[in-house]
Amino acid sequence: MKRIIKCITVIAVSICMIFSTNINIRAANTNLALNKTVTASDVETGTSFTANLAVDGNSNTRWASNPDYNTTKSPKWLKIDFGAETVFDMVDVQWEQQNIQSFELQVSNDDAQWQTVYTRNSAPNSKLDSVVLDTAASARYLRVYVTDYNGDWPSVSIFEVSVYNSKEVPVESDDNYEIYPIPQKVTDYDTTVELTNEINVIKEDGIDEVTKNRIDEVLTEHQLTPVYSTEPASDKINLYVGINGSEGLADKHADIPRDVFAEGENKYDMHVVKVFEDGDIVVLGKDNDAAFYGLATLEQMLDQTEDNQLKVSVFEDYAFQKYRGAVEGYYGYPWSVDGTLSWFDFAKRYKMNIFLYGPKSDPYHLGKWDEDYPLEVSPEDSKNGVRTQEEMAQYAAKAAECNVDFVWVAHPAMQKPIDFTDETTIAEGIERLMTKFDHMYQLGVRQFGIFVDDISEAEAAKSADMQIYMLNQVQNRLYEKYNQEGTLEENKVKPLFFTPAWYTTRSGGAAQNLPKFKAVHPDVEICFTGDNVFSDISNASATTFKEWIGRTPVMWWNYSVNDAEDSVFFTNPINFDYSQDPNPTNIEGILSNPMNFSEASKVSFFGIADYTWNPQTFNAQENWENSFDAIIPDDPEMAQALKVAYGNLNDDYVPMDVQKAIAGYSASDRNSQIRLKEKMYEIIDAIDKVETLKDSDNPAYRLIVEEAQTSFNKLYDMACAIGGSMAVISSDDPIEQIRGYYMATAAKERLDIPRNKRYQIVSLEGAGEDIYNSILQATASDAGLKPFIDTAINTISDFDPSGVDTSNVQINSITIEPNENVEVKQGATCQFSAKVEGNYESINEVNWSVEQATGEETTINKNGILTVDGNELSPTIIVKATSAYDDSKVAT
Repeated sequence: MKRIIKCITVIAVSICMIFSTNINIRAANTNLALNKTVTASDVETGTSFTANLAVDGNSNTRWASNPDYNTTKSPKWLKIDFGAETVFDMVDVQWEQQNIQSFELQVSNDDAQWQTVYTRNSAPNSKLDSVVLDTAASARYLRVYVTDYNGDWPSVSIFEVSVYNSKEVPVESDDNYEIYPIPQKVTDYDTTVELTNEINVIKEDGIDEVTKNRIDEVLTEHQLTPVYSTEPASDKINLYVGINGSEGLADKHADIPRDVFAEGENKYDMHVVKVFEDGDIVVLGKDNDAAFYGLATLEQMLDQTEDNQLKVSVFEDYAFQKYRGAVEGYYGYPWSVDGTLSWFDFAKRYKMNIFLYGPKSDPYHLGKWDEDYPLEVSPEDSKNGVRTQEEMAQYAAKAAECNVDFVWVAHPAMQKPIDFTDETTIAEGIERLMTKFDHMYQLGVRQFGIFVDDISEAEAAKSADMQIYMLNQVQNRLYEKYNQEGTLEENKVKPLFFTPAWYTTRSGGAAQNLPKFKAVHPDVEICFTGDNVFSDISNASATTFKEWIGRTPVMWWNYSVNDAEDSVFFTNPINFDYSQDPNPTNIEGILSNPMNFSEASKVSFFGIADYTWNPQTFNAQENWENSFDAIIPDDPEMAQALKVAYGNLNDDYVPMDVQKAIAGYSASDRNSQIRLKEKMYEIIDAIDKVETLKDSDNPAYRLIVEEAQTSFNKLYDMACAIGGSMAVISSDDPIEQIRGYYMATAAKERLDIPRNKRYQIVSLEGAGEDIYNSILQATASDAGLKPFIDTAINTISDFDPSGVDTSNVQINSITIEPNENVEVKQGATCQFSAKVEGNYESINEVNWSVEQATGEETTINKNGILTVDGNELSPTIIVKATSAYDDSKVAT
């Protein structure tokens, strides 16, 4: 993502005010109100609907006032302080209720004298007021001032106020680079060094083979050739990679900032990346792992380097949290092999470092947890997530290559459970665990976990003491067996991960039973999910859990997991459903439990990588905007198309531009119809483009389409129904009207088919060996496009395409596929399509009909699907396609 300079113009006009000397002017895509200081007339008593929630960038949270049942209402207001005089001309107010009868937008520079710049004194058309000021305002304060409101609960409640400056102004990034996750400290200089084709690499002895391979990868993928030596070269760029305090050449390099290496709370993987004006590049880490993460910064720097001119910058960086990654712990189809391997590459690039493998539907994790993985599996078992020994070894090897700890987890408490009665009975279970862990060790796994989540709390309470005994025995025996003196570091095992039955602060019996787990081996990491199974990331809940267990917990964050809503794609900003604490000091790491869609989950993982590295600077909306270039880094146009497609795929999240297009629709305003049509066509075009990835050479790109195809279908058809309808009523072009009509009506027909397989999602339910399927329907844009479909279709209910003048359209030929001698059984269907050639492109709209059929239910619909009556007697049926532009042109 390269720096972009926009050289444009703005005229900012003061409204009865004097401009200050320091005016904040920003571009149209910047929400000027986001996270600004905000106050309100009042806050609804007994609630947490505080004023700041109206500017937090999350349209799922809100400010609310107290109700007023009087005939003459007391004014309610929300005041935003931009912090400095700011130019803006667009204000979006997203109300919770459609009950605001009268309100004003007021501005001020002194918080005393107020000027009204907009007034609405009429019944609302929707829950969104999208205001464009005739003249740009320039003010420090903006007040939404409501004077009349009604309803059964007569109060004022605002989900979000967004403020923009649509005028084109000079916008230039001050940063040399855009790096994710966002670094802790960057110092940029206005100078560059020219890269040489060969890079002289000085690698200290403490840098291992994995990091050495990463050096090679980072350089060669940018057409730079690494040449290794033990001393600097005068004719090449020198890249030093080493460890702080090693006394090696990288460590001894002059002018390296060292403050970042000071130990401190919430400070992990410290490293420096520095480009010197003389051409030296130094990557210095606290240890080998930290140096590896520094190379991820260098990789992104090289991505953004033009004409071999590397900009001089210094990165002093570290992670806020120790563990940053994934726990595949959901119920449902486990990730495919391709999806999992792709995630490791994604993690490597964005400094994630751990993957806990424990999908509930893998029978060798839960059920056959004490049996070896098989040498081979059937295609059906493979689809259901059963992995072979070779595939598990692939996971372990790929994770090691990407410097990710692959943690294999057993769940020995549900199916074939360990007998936790006493030390004697549990001994046999511990042997089973150790045998299985050794099997996984031979496949390359070097870290293990034990889950007992989702067993009954009553059973857990009875076995708590023996669970603790088991954990201590297993941890000690793992160390004794694999961490003997003289064992290479890469062959040693790391601490166990454990998830207890009481994994939330609200679990029944948690406060009574979890304090016992203070006796667990101090190295064992203990996971929790927050206040609830699905929770905000809250330092307060972590603090409570920490006090109970006597150590800092790791958060198993149940997001973007969709096993409770298998048809939902959580491809929206990660703060839409749950909030993220800006200072999670009592959380040692966050492991995201993802959707069973590996590629769609990368949207949230990009957020997790950024948040866990630097939570104080985390901006969920900006992170989301940039996530698509991270998922598809080699094609900006495809990344933008994916943003549009994924952005509209969630059931509840509706992008603001779509909200505005729908809310702004008016039956009497042609421009509003055109805007809505264009927005729907943008969605249609985006899906068409994304679907071309199904033919990609990249298996991860193919998965994007495969896992979301039926949801894309649903979104596509809804956009066609709305967009086509808007084309009919807004256009004077008869061809566009015909296309729009047939597009809309055919889409509506598809949408009205009960349990349409085109929108079908098959979910895997159950756990271990007890699994089964459920059939669901896609829920894309249930809160956005879906409620508007009937309104859109009703606008064309009286449109007669035969009454449109299409005399200028010349039809040369119509071809039906399949063409002749097609066998269709009674009660079956067959899909037909028509290709029309003429003097215009894309004039394939036809009217379908059948002849010579005897059965009443032998029909063909607008989509060309022939359905043959179960009692059809005619041996021959003729299918006809008649041009929508010239009914004399027919094919059979």
